[in-house]
Amino acid sequence: LLDNAFAGFDFVRHVLKWPLDSIKIFGRSIGTGPALAIAEQYEISGLILVSPFTSIREVFRETIGFMAGFLAERFDNKRRIHKVRSPTLIVHGQRDLIIPHRHSQILFELCCSRKLLITPEDMEHNTNLLADVGYFVLPMLQFFSLPDYCFDAINVPDWAYDKRLSHMYQGPKPYRQATLSAPLALPEGEHPDVFLTARGVPSPGDSPAAELPPESDVSMEDAHATMLTSPDDMNYE
Repeated sequence: LLDNAFAGFDFVRHVLKWPLDSIKIFGRSIGTGPALAIAEQYEISGLILVSPFTSIREVFRETIGFMAGFLAERFDNKRRIHKVRSPTLIVHGQRDLIIPHRHSQILFELCCSRKLLITPEDMEHNTNLLADVGYFVLPMLQFFSLPDYCFDAINVPDWAYDKRLSHMYQGPKPYRQATLSAPLALPEGEHPDVFLTARGVPSPGDSPAAELPPESDVSMEDAHATMLTSPDDMNYE
């Protein structure tokens, strides 16, 4: 999970050439762990945490008691958040039965950067953030002072859309067999080494790339990021 998060972050920085002061990191539930891990190391434009937790052990302690002490701690958010230097927006519903909203209150108190805590009374753990503009939309616009326009185009290289470059690609069988015995050949151009280390790709020095059949249907599905909602209590600091 962390590797995927940092790979995506590196793609935005080094391939899309997006500056740190224009990047906001969004994490929800388990995703707040990787989001905080990135924000701990980089000073970005903003950090948004929805239904975060103080630590994995603390979440499980709610249900299994002392046995939670035997669990490996993957995301110790309580230890990381005081290192965050970016403006931080925290949203947590008071009706959350999976991660009690007290976790967010603790993180809010430990956060040393400019911060805002939103605790909607009727919001649950998986409530649609777009269901009420007060959950997320209005706090986001007010806290970060977002502009309503942008003239900077995002130029994504063509190779980034080729799903055949993924080790999880489920294409024609001959193609899958070929990828196991030959390195992936990306189009000429700029792309960081991190994107060339997929599972099943041999290291340099192996046999030359096999001639692979063309993709019959390379279509990219539209990705829509939905995040937003409405709060009654706003805590600024």
